[in-house]
Amino acid sequence: MNARHATVLSLLALLASSAAAQLPSQTHGEMVGTVDHRSAWIWTRASGTGLVSVRYATNAALLGALETPPVLATSAGDFTAKIPLTGLQSATRYWYAVVLADASGQGIRRQGFTSTFTTAPDPSTRADVVLGFSGDCRDAASY
Repeated sequence: MNARHATVLSLLALLASSAAAQLPSQTHGEMVGTVDHRSAWIWTRASGTGLVSVRYATNAALLGALETPPVLATSAGDFTAKIPLTGLQSATRYWYAVVLADASGQGIRRQGFTSTFTTAPDPSTRADVVLGFSGDCRDAASY
């Protein structure tokens, strides 16, 4: 490798580390709530200003996943984002993952852990349900 190639590689590494430094990480959540037979809300908190979206599908691998439009998490909202998932099917298990990007949306994206929830049954049908409640959320590791 000659000096010119080494310089180019060094500059590329510097640009990549700079982009990664501007990319927020997830500090709290994610949590799912307000689940009904057609929708759910996903909440999370980022380490700084950035775009937050959610990928979701009816399979754990998120194959063919849909993705919500991004929401801008800023200091005005304590870097939190609340993202609606709409048009869901009733009584269906969904898997989802929060996606973080820098505020420009042009850089690196970071996808978090995959989590799951099940939508409520259609209100016109009788069904057994299980309700869960928590007073706390897990602190996610930076990813």
